[in-house]
Amino acid sequence: MEMTLVEGRNRQIRKMMEGIGYKVVKLHRVEFMGIHLTGLRGPGDWAYLNEDEMKLIEDALAKGNE
Repeated sequence: MEMTLVEGRNRQIRKMMEGIGYKVVKLHRVEFMGIHLTGLRGPGDWAYLNEDEMKLIEDALAKGNE
């Protein structure tokens, strides 16, 4: 199953699925703030951001300071 959340809350997917009788065994995040996480092998892995990804971060930080 694939879900898209625009703004998630603590354990939101697990709680929603439980509400309709399903148990979440594993979650896998594929994107965060428009930055795709493909190629990362697991917790602690990292990659350099490209120009477009860096712009997304800078824009988000600017909005937070408004």
